[in-house]
This record gives sequence, structure tokens and C-alpha cells, in this order.
Amino acid sequence: MGIVVVRHRDKESNCLGDLYWGLVGINHTGQECFGFVLSDGLDIHRERHEGLVRSRKQEDLVSYGYCGIGNVNSIVDHQPEIYDTVGLGIYGITFDGFIVNYEELRREVGETFSTPYQVELIGKLIGKGGDFLSGIENVAKKVIGPYCIGIVTKDGEVFAARGPLAIKPLIAGQSERGYGIITESKGLSKMGMNITRDLEPGEVVGIDDSGIHTLGCVEGRFGRKRKHCSFQYGYFAKEDSVIDGVPVNLVREKLAAILAEKDKGLEFDVVCSVPRSADAYAEGYAKASGHPLSFALIKDDYALRSYTRPTQEERAVEASQKLSVVRSRVEGKRIIVCDDSLRRGTQTEGGPVDMLRDAGAKEIHMRFGTPRNEEMCRFDERDRLDEKLPANMYPTDEEMAEYLRVDSVRFPELEDFVQVLTGLSGSEEDDFCWGCYKGGNFSFCGLD
Repeated sequence: MGIVVVRHRDKESNCLGDLYWGLVGINHTGQECFGFVLSDGLDIHRERHEGLVRSRKQEDLVSYGYCGIGNVNSIVDHQPEIYDTVGLGIYGITFDGFIVNYEELRREVGETFSTPYQVELIGKLIGKGGDFLSGIENVAKKVIGPYCIGIVTKDGEVFAARGPLAIKPLIAGQSERGYGIITESKGLSKMGMNITRDLEPGEVVGIDDSGIHTLGCVEGRFGRKRKHCSFQYGYFAKEDSVIDGVPVNLVREKLAAILAEKDKGLEFDVVCSVPRSADAYAEGYAKASGHPLSFALIKDDYALRSYTRPTQEERAVEASQKLSVVRSRVEGKRIIVCDDSLRRGTQTEGGPVDMLRDAGAKEIHMRFGTPRNEEMCRFDERDRLDEKLPANMYPTDEEMAEYLRVDSVRFPELEDFVQVLTGLSGSEEDDFCWGCYKGGNFSFCGLD
């Protein structure tokens, strides 16, 4: 899931192009549906569609306005929503997040809900404020979980907010045309905008002709302690993104170099990746080990990202279809295969290993860029917390190698990941969420 907020300086211009390409840039975070709301200062216009953003040509979209918000989602929840309130007037809202105490808050609000989607609850909580800042503060005080919010009013006012735990990224940028805010910096480059800064934990901003202005920083139920999502750096974000000042590719290359150092003495011929989220790991490993990088596995350019499909069945089908192998780069070779992570094992368990074996690989050594995932994410609607993960069923590298049918397996230690992230960011270990690696309770996610 991801959001985009855009505001042009020229009120006669149409920001649809920026909004469209921003959504294309973050489409990998939610592939089931997209939507947007635009305002021309007089009226508000909304479009919502199922499928990928590029399944609709930009010229076929009819909305017009100099400011707007957009959303891509991994479930068909039809964002953004539009509300007409007595105190705040007519406004559109988009939400990227997960409300842990959703059912409790629905009962507390005591109103009729027309949808099961969490954005409606956010809209109702904001609508109870005297203004948008106090409405967003109301959300912060009540909601348990990570989120980012974008708002555009019928009158052309624009707001954005990052949750107090700052688990979700939210990055600001600008161009000659105006200003943008987005949940992954990759989308800013698609919009022709340069990164200016990351929003702070709990920060609420407004955007007008002269720029992006801080309206306040709200306190949540657990304060405003940073809990940046470590999994964003390890897997979820694209490698050309920058999160809270840290280039994602550098994190992955440094982790891979640590793995290569631990593998000193292992004899092999080439390094390849499970494309594309592991490309930076393979590059880092090859460089550190002094061995050639081979593009032995190829990803279909039109394949979807399997991780963000809504059901396990759909994830398995997508994973099985998106890769192919270049036989001449594999046959008779001992191969280091770099992958980004091992959570459910949807991608790794079958596809690439079988392809490489069938193509004649002599040895296959799997190297994962992130530590063992011992727990599902508490903030992902796709994850069942009671699901048994391979990391727990096969606790040793030898058992994992047998399960994956490869010659050897290695993961970095959590301490390695902590060292790399804190070293590159200048932050403390406690500034990150490590819940999917440590598991056990909410304290690692900032919910203690």
C-alpha cells in the first residue's frame, strides 16, 4: 500500500500527470487497485480503478485539478474516500497503514460504517476535529499501529501526516511545478521531483503556493519514538529508494559483503540474484568476494510482485511464473544465489532452485540478505500471526538447506543488520522495528 500527495503552484495547471507517475513509481507496494482525488479549488473529482496503474492510460483519466492525493493498494478497498462534514467541509482522504485496534475503535466511534475498510475509520476520527491538525491528532491518540495520511479539500487545501512511530516512510520533494509527498522516494523521481526531506515522526504538514509547512507534531499513544521498519530496507522498498536519508542499495550491498566475508574459503564460480529485489545483494556479494556477477535468472518484465498479492494461492502462482533461467550461464557451475529474505518461502521453495537444477547447476548455495524471519508482521493485513514460518520449522542452516534442496544456506545475524542500519543512518538500534526478526511481543514494534 502507498500514497501520493501533489500540489502545483499554478492553480490553472493539472497535476494528474504527476499523480499518475507517482503512483506508477510505488505500484509495487500495492497492485490490486488504485485511485485518486483531485481538486481545482472549486470542486473535487475522484477516480478509482482495479488493477495496475498502467492498465489505464493517463489520457483516459478525466480528473482535473492543481492538487490531489492518490493510493495504490494490495486489497481492493477503493481509496481515496470523500467525506462531507459539518466542521471540515468536503475533503478526500487516503490512508496507508494498519490499525491494530480497529474493531475496538469502530465500537468506540459509535457510528454507522458503510465499508469494512480502515480508511473510513480514519476519516471519521479526523472529522471529529475542529480542524485538520486536531483531527489528525485525534487519530494519533487513538490508533495503535503505523500509518501515513494524505488529505485534499474541495477548496484546494492539502495536508499530509506521518504516524508518531514513523514505521511507514513519508518523503517530501519538489520540482519547478510544485510539491509532492510520497511513501517511497522512487515515486518522486518518476514525478520529476527531487527529494527535500523526510517527514518527522508525528509531523503534520500543509502545502500551499510557497511550499510544505509544518503545522505541528502530534503525540501518539506511545509517544513519538522512532520505529522505522527494518524490512523496508531489507526487502520491501526498491533498491533505488532512499528512506530517512539512507540509500536502500547501500544497506543491501553492505549486508551482502558481510555474508561474503563469512563465506571465505567456499569455492564457487558465479554469483546471481533472485531478481529484482535481491539484485543489490548479488552485486555486493560479487564485489566483496571478487567473483563474477551473472544474470542467470531473468524476471518477466510484465510479472507482478508476488509478495503483495492478497492471498497465498495468488502469491504462489505469481512466484512460479515470473522467473526463467539462462541455461548457458548455469550449466556445470557452482552458484551463489542471493535472495532478499525468507519469510513464507513462496518464491524460494520451488521456482529458482528447480530452474537452476534443471539447467545443470553443479552446486547451489543460497545466501539471504536479511536475518531469519521468525515472526509475521503485526502491521500487514496479509499476515497471519499464527502461521508457521520456515525459520522456526528449520532452525539450523543445515536443516534449511535440506528443506530448500540446496547445498548450503546462510543468513546474516540480526547483529549484522543492526550494525549496517545504525551505521548508515546514525540512529540507534531502538529507532527501528525488528519485530519480524525478534518476534515475541509488541515491544520491538514500539507498542509496549
